[in-house]
Amino acid sequence: MNYLKKVALFAVATVFLSSCTKDVDENLVGSWDGKLTQGVFGFTVAVDADYTFREDGTATSTTFMAGESDTDDFLWSAAGDKVSIFEDGYSEAVDFEVIENKRNHIELKATETFMEDGVTFTTEIDLVLDRK
Repeated sequence: MNYLKKVALFAVATVFLSSCTKDVDENLVGSWDGKLTQGVFGFTVAVDADYTFREDGTATSTTFMAGESDTDDFLWSAAGDKVSIFEDGYSEAVDFEVIENKRNHIELKATETFMEDGVTFTTEIDLVLDRK
């Protein structure tokens, strides 16, 4: 009986400890393999990229598409279940909801609405990151 209690206690502790994850702002710092998927007008585009998030809120992405690569710098911040990424001159943020935050895997999702030529469009963006 004592043995079964120890096994049960160990099993509960293992499940509890394995489910603990750092806050996303701490977990995001580092280098990641990423896939950015964006859908608009019924079309979906997926782009592979390498991401490096630094503690000071700066970051770099290198995207790979059609045999070409492009490197961009951007700013980021995180609070609670939200990650904000500032691009295009750092004036506007894309706010991502944290869908999954594990030590070596993070999934983020954003919905953006924008206007072009008087027409309003909505785009969905998924960013999946796997730690290098």
